[in-house]
Amino acid sequence: MAAEAAVSLIKTLGEHESDFLDTGFQVGGNPNAAVTELNGALAGSFSRIFYSYIDSFGLSYTGSGADYEVLSVEQAEHMPLFEEGDIAIFVPEGQRQGFLQLLMANEQVSPNVLASAVGHEQRTIEGAIFDGRYDPDTYSNESGRLRDLVDGALVAEIESRISESDKASEEAAKEAQAKWETAYKVVAALGSGATGMVPVAGDVAATGFDMFTAFMEEP
Repeated sequence: MAAEAAVSLIKTLGEHESDFLDTGFQVGGNPNAAVTELNGALAGSFSRIFYSYIDSFGLSYTGSGADYEVLSVEQAEHMPLFEEGDIAIFVPEGQRQGFLQLLMANEQVSPNVLASAVGHEQRTIEGAIFDGRYDPDTYSNESGRLRDLVDGALVAEIESRISESDKASEEAAKEAQAKWETAYKVVAALGSGATGMVPVAGDVAATGFDMFTAFMEEP
């Protein structure tokens, strides 16, 4: 099943100290590029997995021990953004973040991932307002978890490219914040934040990437 294959791939690629993150090959100014920097098509394929299971990436619920579940009515009642019959996948947070770092390593895919995380955040806010099944804190926790994972992956990737210094973490956090601010601008400009309809998947959606680049170049 596709969900089982996705879980297996995310776990394999998301392992810490993975050879997929540190290939030893140089790309531009990065002397130790990730496989997703070396192969943009592969980065696009990996990003499609994230877009397909984006709500699962933000879950706190870890399931009953299976890699994935087709949700029952009872399960869906406790999982914001999910409905009965939806498929949820379950991957440890560390492996989710490692997988996301591979996406952050590709400069064309990463803006769309950030924008998708913003779209997810806004869908959860909308849900907290209009869905009476859950309290706002429940939605906030799910949205915040995804943003934290994406942010952790982004900062880790930026730090991996900065020479070691006492200010490396500070510099990485500042650069990450600038990218997040740009992602919010892109989603607002696309006029699609409430529905999560941001540029998606494989072909490295040029609209999102070009807009992201344009905003980053603004004074």
